[in-house]
Amino acid sequence: MSSLSEITLNSTLEDLASYTFQVDSCTQGQVVAQEFYQNPELPGVIVVDNGEVMGMISRTNFREQMSHLNRKTFYLSQPIQLLLDVIRIPPLILSKYCSILVAANQVLTRPKQLVYEPIVIESDPGQFQILDIHHLLIAQNQLLNLSYHQIQQQNQQLKKSEQNFKRERKKVQKYELSLQKRTHLIYQKYNQDYSKRQAKLSERIQPIVQLNQNFIRASKRILAETSKAFHSIVLNANSTYHNTENSFQISNAIAQDLDAINSTSLMLEDIIQKVRHLAVQAAVFTYHSDSSQPQGFSQIGFEVDRLVSETSKVSDQINSIATQLKFHLQELRESVVEDARIACSMVSHVERAEAVIADLEQLVNLSLIHHNDPQSQSNDAQHLMKVIDRVLQYAEEPQN
Repeated sequence: MSSLSEITLNSTLEDLASYTFQVDSCTQGQVVAQEFYQNPELPGVIVVDNGEVMGMISRTNFREQMSHLNRKTFYLSQPIQLLLDVIRIPPLILSKYCSILVAANQVLTRPKQLVYEPIVIESDPGQFQILDIHHLLIAQNQLLNLSYHQIQQQNQQLKKSEQNFKRERKKVQKYELSLQKRTHLIYQKYNQDYSKRQAKLSERIQPIVQLNQNFIRASKRILAETSKAFHSIVLNANSTYHNTENSFQISNAIAQDLDAINSTSLMLEDIIQKVRHLAVQAAVFTYHSDSSQPQGFSQIGFEVDRLVSETSKVSDQINSIATQLKFHLQELRESVVEDARIACSMVSHVERAEAVIADLEQLVNLSLIHHNDPQSQSNDAQHLMKVIDRVLQYAEEPQN
């Protein structure tokens, strides 16, 4: 049991001053009256049988019953249970761990005639104590005062916090004002720097614009001259291709003539062999004949042999010429095929070059459209670099 000076918001009924006065139901009223007389502070008596509370009689109710002389004589000589049955007030039993505020709330919510009745505290199983309501209300009042004091302290602390908040708010307002000034200065300086950078950028862009204009003019001239050159190349390539076809046809005709010459040469060889055979037969005939002019036949045989020899030489020359013509004809065919391949390659390269020129022409047109737009000129410059790369790649490829 604690003193009232030690009461806190977490205090329970165990911390309050209470009294231990319990009897069984068979105890005579004289014993209870004697105890009340000896202990004027006792708020009442608890009637307990076998560890169970049967009831509670407050000093006030006991004194009221004893105020009548005939009742006093009767109840003092009778068991206390008889008086308990007459009063019939159900006791309020609470645990010793019940908080003071909860207990006070339950006490004050009882009927009006029972508000000041003592309460029974169960300290341990089968052990009970009785608490005077006056002590509970004093403890409640002390808690209220303590709460009020804490509220006052919190209010003072809140006022101090509010004052500190106001001071900090003024500092923040000063910081905000200073920050706004710095931000304005930074923004102003940024605008100045931006204007200077923009002016420098304009100065740097101007030569690029001029170079772009010069490039456009040069590109127009290049496009015009290149288109003429490509047109001439295409015409010459086509003409070469047609001439190649004609040469190929002529070579085929020559080949056919050579075949005819070769056939004629073979026929001539056959005739020579037949003439030689006839000459031999004539010589044999002459040799065995009894003619009076054998020398004439001999002269004829001699001339035939000479003719056969010369004809054989002519035939050999024709065969040699035919062989040489066939060799040159093969070279002509190979040359024609190579010319045709070169012409096709030239046409292919011309087509690729025309594609590059078309890109260059598109770039020139875009440059003319976006002549006054720096961003567009930057994009055109990037596109120009790509086109130049393509031209360089084309120039590095073998032109076969």
